[in-house]
Amino acid sequence: MLEVDERPALVVATRGAEPLAAGGYRAVLLLDGERMIARETLRIAEDCLRWWADAAALASDDARVFLVGVGGRLATALATHSIPAFARGELADRRALGFPPRRGWRRSTAFRMR
Repeated sequence: MLEVDERPALVVATRGAEPLAAGGYRAVLLLDGERMIARETLRIAEDCLRWWADAAALASDDARVFLVGVGGRLATALATHSIPAFARGELADRRALGFPPRRGWRRSTAFRMR
């Protein structure tokens, strides 16, 4: 199903498979947040924030978005639309710990054909 009409309905969808709702969803309930952020990967915070923001973007302008089981900087960034500030904080934390992307370098080699 790619779209749902404007009639009231309960739509249950997995991440990335949300159908478009005519006029946007009246509410968005994001479940399993604590399970999602428990994954062991360096980029999980930014991944979760992107996934949740993508789902929230499907809501109508006057809709409410609920993020269940998550607090702290991550939830605040979603609730206050301060995702760029969150990303800057993540980058600063990674630099302080020496995690990527802390610095970059490139090497280029050219060959002259005769």
